[in-house]
Amino acid sequence: MKNFEFVEKSNELNDIRNQLKDLQSEPLLKDGLEEIEKKLAAKDADSRLNIAICGQYSAGKSTLVYALTKDETIKIGQDITTDEVKTYPWNDLLIADTPGIYAGRPDHDERSLNFIQKADLLIYMITIQGFTREIGANFKKLIMEKYLGKTMLLMNKRNQEPAENEVNWRRDTILFLGDEEIAKKLYFTIVDIEDYLIGTDENIPELIEESNFENFISQLNLFVKEKGLFGKLLSRINIMDAFLSLCIEDFSKSHVQDDFTRR
Repeated sequence: MKNFEFVEKSNELNDIRNQLKDLQSEPLLKDGLEEIEKKLAAKDADSRLNIAICGQYSAGKSTLVYALTKDETIKIGQDITTDEVKTYPWNDLLIADTPGIYAGRPDHDERSLNFIQKADLLIYMITIQGFTREIGANFKKLIMEKYLGKTMLLMNKRNQEPAENEVNWRRDTILFLGDEEIAKKLYFTIVDIEDYLIGTDENIPELIEESNFENFISQLNLFVKEKGLFGKLLSRINIMDAFLSLCIEDFSKSHVQDDFTRR
């Protein structure tokens, strides 16, 4: 997004925000609008881009955050290691580790989905097993319908199968997405983060190269450069949209209830 276009869109967003403020005199909307304004003010106060690492349970989200930040407090393992959203500084960014979704923990799902809404950018992680039925349905409903413009797609654990299978992983992913152009817009990348960490710890250049992690970093830098300003706008739009959608849903329910009562 060009800077001039960003300013134009930012002004439009502020106009909508001011219109919402004007509605705070409405008793039924007052509390909700005040809460929305607090969330937006918090976004304004932090100039750093906030990137949420989200997606499949046990896809390596915490391992990715560790590989980026080298923060020794991060728990890594095959079991559920993240039950709260935690943020870590990385260069001039904030990286957020979120609980895995659809691991049989509705409380984890709620925390992750709430944070995804507020994040400026997303890195959605899957494994080479691809989009399972639940994860695939979630990705289509959540990312492709709402957050496609601020998402990067990362496939992890490429060392679990022979490297020659990569062509199949790419083909299946593109078939799921429906278009190769969508895969490009998502900066779709395949890595093995564990191989990268072993390679760096034990000084094995071949393993580092095979992990494809350095290519991921290059893609991530391009993603942030291209989508960063857009993500700043989109995260605010997501916050307001969630509130307005809830208002519409509540209004529809009350309207149906009134119709039922009058019968």
